[in-house]
Amino acid sequence: MMLVLTNLCTFFILFLSTTCSLNSVGRRLWKSKAALDRPFYVRVDFAAKNVKNESKILKYFCGGAIIHKKFALTAAHCLNELEYKVSEISVSIGNFSAKPIEIQLKISAEAREHEDYEDSTSYNDIAVLKLSKEVSSDRVLPICTKDTQAEYFAVCGMGQINNAREYPDVLQEVVLVEKSDPDTCHFSSFNSDIQVCATSFSRFDNVGHDTCTGDSGNPLYALGTNVVEPTCLYGLVSYGSMGCSAAKSVIYTRVSVYTDWIEKTIKEFEDKETEN
Repeated sequence: MMLVLTNLCTFFILFLSTTCSLNSVGRRLWKSKAALDRPFYVRVDFAAKNVKNESKILKYFCGGAIIHKKFALTAAHCLNELEYKVSEISVSIGNFSAKPIEIQLKISAEAREHEDYEDSTSYNDIAVLKLSKEVSSDRVLPICTKDTQAEYFAVCGMGQINNAREYPDVLQEVVLVEKSDPDTCHFSSFNSDIQVCATSFSRFDNVGHDTCTGDSGNPLYALGTNVVEPTCLYGLVSYGSMGCSAAKSVIYTRVSVYTDWIEKTIKEFEDKETEN
């Protein structure tokens, strides 16, 4: 049975699950450990055309988390690739902890990034993905409330595992703690009101783990008192230092700040679908 901390999860009427889930471009998971089954995790694959030469296609991936039977979240910067414009998005759903990885469903998706996303500061680095098909409710990870008091967190993903650009064959995970002091986060633009600064925790990690290339948009989630089972979605990987290194903290989008925007965006997607 899953352990749930009081007031950790917020349940929108729009979000069809009322239970927490049990079982690229940008940042990465480095020197991490194989994760348990995290059914809410999705790999988001992008195809982007060069704005000057449409025959030149760039392919890359980010991570994301399912928050509703037909919606997931990822980072807005995954949709902003300099000279490229995203032309196709697909979301892979399955058991990424299995060997070999079991992709059970690969579906197309539409995306809407936050209208106030700032590339220079990575503020409002969040995007909603509308899935073309519904997924089972046991894959839904509810969003944390603003008063979440969890002590430990974890992030999972399929990004690089070292500076040699090697990628894992199964989903990776590392336990983290939040750092509230801006002076220890090493980034002048860090804003604790809308972002989370987190780093590996020595009790579980005495060599230093971190995110790395390919981990953008990956979910940061609160852990229950057993420090194993996820309770709710806390953040999304936004940015960090160059290279696979745990020398500095990583910055995450603080998802709880955006619950109104997420709810509004989902409603707009659903209204549009009804009209059609």
